[in-house]
Amino acid sequence: MSPAAAAGPEITIRREQTLPIRTVSFSDDRRWLTAAHEDETTDLWELVSGVRIRTLPGHTKEAKDVAVSVDDRWMASPRPEDTIELRNLLDGRDVRLLSGHRRAVTALAFSRDGHWLASGGRDRSIRIWAVPSGQPLRTLSGHSGDINALAFDPGGRYLASAGAEGTLKLWLPRNGREVRTLKGHDSEVESVAFSPDGKWLASGSTDGTTRLWEVATGRMAALLLTSKLTNDWVVVSPDGPFDGSAEGLRRLAGWRFGEREPVSLESFLADLFSPGLLVAILSGRPPRPRRDITSLDPRTPEVKLSLGDAEGSGRAAASGAAHVRVEAAEARPDSDHPAGSGVRDVRLFRNGVLVKAWNGQIPLDGAGKAVLEVDIALTAGENRVAARAANGDGVRGADVSAVLAGARSSRRKGTAHLLEVSIGRSANGEFDLPRSVADTRASSEELSRRLGKLQTSEKEQAFERVELKTLEDSQATRSNILSALETLGGKVRPDDAVFVYFACLGVSRGDHFTLISHDLGYAGKRGKMNEKELKVILEHGISDGELEQAFEKIDAGQIVLVIDSCDLPLSSGSREKGWSITRCSGLAHLASHKGMYVLAAARGFHAAKEEVFDQEPRLVDVLLKGLRTPAADWSPRDGEVSAGEWLEYAARVFVETGQPKAQGVSRAAFQAGKAEQDAGSTTSAWQDVGRMARVFTPVESAPPPWILVRFKTNP
Repeated sequence: MSPAAAAGPEITIRREQTLPIRTVSFSDDRRWLTAAHEDETTDLWELVSGVRIRTLPGHTKEAKDVAVSVDDRWMASPRPEDTIELRNLLDGRDVRLLSGHRRAVTALAFSRDGHWLASGGRDRSIRIWAVPSGQPLRTLSGHSGDINALAFDPGGRYLASAGAEGTLKLWLPRNGREVRTLKGHDSEVESVAFSPDGKWLASGSTDGTTRLWEVATGRMAALLLTSKLTNDWVVVSPDGPFDGSAEGLRRLAGWRFGEREPVSLESFLADLFSPGLLVAILSGRPPRPRRDITSLDPRTPEVKLSLGDAEGSGRAAASGAAHVRVEAAEARPDSDHPAGSGVRDVRLFRNGVLVKAWNGQIPLDGAGKAVLEVDIALTAGENRVAARAANGDGVRGADVSAVLAGARSSRRKGTAHLLEVSIGRSANGEFDLPRSVADTRASSEELSRRLGKLQTSEKEQAFERVELKTLEDSQATRSNILSALETLGGKVRPDDAVFVYFACLGVSRGDHFTLISHDLGYAGKRGKMNEKELKVILEHGISDGELEQAFEKIDAGQIVLVIDSCDLPLSSGSREKGWSITRCSGLAHLASHKGMYVLAAARGFHAAKEEVFDQEPRLVDVLLKGLRTPAADWSPRDGEVSAGEWLEYAARVFVETGQPKAQGVSRAAFQAGKAEQDAGSTTSAWQDVGRMARVFTPVESAPPPWILVRFKTNP
């Protein structure tokens, strides 16, 4: 392997997609991290769910060269030339002029206790002043560029400085000693801020990134990146794991291996995608990569696609079906790799939805190639057929696509299939959730009515009929659920749409999750099960892998899965902490593997049982509002609500209206969760009363928008 390759991959940023970051800050309640751009918009990162919630327009530009003490008593501001005015705000007359810098002052910051003022300037020096006397205490030197920003940590132990040369420095203000230099930004660092607990440092740069640093070690823990044109975002850890929106993973960043062209993050979805990465990092539990990224082969197979007798001819298929031929060839050996790349996991999509998967390692001929063939059903009109393959390490290559027109004579109105699975009364009453059945029934019945009345853009009825199947309480056994999904796989066609709604308990283990069925196989007390008994519960449930296998056989044009879950209270003997399913990569793989949309929402068990919870919007309330009003018509605002818009709206509102301060969870619910934690339960009290939601969408390709509601006029 060449020296460049051996050094490991580097994060690459597509700078044309981003805007410079001017200021960063943490909220005092530790819920938000904001990053303000030069175009006066601000990214709002939600530190409970770990996602970029939204971009706020029209923020006020911060005057970084003016500082006010925490007690609002003193204000410091630069004067012409190289002096500083220190003014007592209580009377406005007590003014001191501080001299010492040799060039203009560009940054000021007070310590939290108000005893120190730090200043930085174009003379590349930092000075510490006593407050209120204004006496100079010490001078700090070390930057090779102008000082752009300064910040004291909450305890006053550290001072952080940001330099125009692209570095940050940590200092001990008591003696002026430099602790360490933080390197990673590609251009000027414009802003710096400590988290309220002083453990993390955030920096913003003209390179368009916000970066998080661990104060104790100086290690860069995460890179945060957002698009200047869309709502897309990514979070990347230097050792490989990443999180982000589907389009963000595709367009905003990648990994460069040696001198090779950068490989987009989406190619490493199988091994490195980590939902909730930002939360995991800030909570001190960063995920371990399933494999070391330096060991992954970046070479991907070459794929060729043939439809019928002609490649991408676009001619009509009168039979309503097409014969597809996929040829996959491994990358040949090169100076860094003595063997070919191998080929595995070949996928075939029609209009963004998986129609055929060849899983595992693919046998190759002597030339390192494989030919795979299959007949697929077509829809009337345009059919975009795409194929992709991964190398032996699971690193995915880009899609290869072609268009084939289905015969208009085969056109038919599809059927909307709705499957409702809700468990309010469990076989073990310790785990009852009385509202689940009513919640799910209301949502599915409303959606059924809406889809029955839905018209196409040509004012025709969208679906010939709507079929609703319910599995409630004792009907919702493991075998019945899997059987219902299998039945869907045997009856749906490409013109059909499928909507599946689960309302039940769920449990996460590592990167995977399991939905708990009615017949959970455990008759003991909640929170008292041992590891063996928990294993039995999981075996009676439906795992994410089983869901993936079931949906793989459902050949519908549109598929939406909603999971409204409560975290199963784990026992004191469990080796792993309860972890919301919104942070498990299993759902992300399901969405990407099949080409479907998944909304995962999670609540704490005790909060879900509390009557007071009815006072705040539940997931079903938000979903129904999104169907009845234009509230979910937001991206774009065009008088139509697509399935993607609907789910994203529901997830955002569910989280924003459900934090403990806002939702008013009763003290009894909080204490019930905390009592289990104090008794040894591994579920945190915060998780037990919190709410989280996340939408997982196809990363590589996506089906065309599924319009659920059309309004007569644009809202």
